Parts: sequence; structure tokens; C-alpha cells
Amino acid sequence: ALFWSVADLIQVLIPLIAFRILGADVALRSRRDVAILILFGIILNNLIGAVCGTLSLVAAGLVPAPLLFSVFTGWFIGNVIVTALIVPPLLYFLTPIVREHELFVTKFWD
Repeated sequence: ALFWSVADLIQVLIPLIAFRILGADVALRSRRDVAILILFGIILNNLIGAVCGTLSLVAAGLVPAPLLFSVFTGWFIGNVIVTALIVPPLLYFLTPIVREHELFVTKFWD
């Protein structure tokens, strides 16, 4: 569980750092913002999560080594589909609402 917790943290930090370094808007106001989300928030972070998850299952003996690729593929594709369906609409529609809230802190990461 500790290994998965670290992997989950890394999965969250990848798009956060990418958006921060590349100056993208989490409200997805441009095609560039969407491309950064797809690359770092959907593909790369789910790739790392699927690798960590699959390898930990194989290391624990819960999945036989010959099934590594098929388990990885299912894990990765499943996570990509779910992430691609949920994250973009949430960021696009809820970010402006969150930014308008009185508890929102401007330039927290600066």
C-alpha cells in the first residue's frame, strides 16, 4: 500500500508540475492547455501508474509474470479512458467556479 501511495502521489505531481512549468491554464482555455493535459495528465501519469501497479502485483505473486503485458495494457487503457472522460470536463467547468470562490488563494504556487 505504501508503494501505491507513492505512485499515486507521483501521478498527481506529474500534471501539476507540467502545468506549472509550461504555464498552462488548468481551466483548459487553449488547445495547448488541452495538449499538456493529454500528454502529462492522461497518458504519462497513467503510464507510470500502470507500470507501478502491474509490477507490484507481479512482485507480490498475485499476477503471474507471463500475464504482465496484458495486465499492464488493461490497467493503462482502463485508467486512460476514465481519466479522459472525467478530468477534462471537471477542469473546464469547475475551475472558473473554484477561482471565483472566496477561499481561493491566488498565486499560491508562486
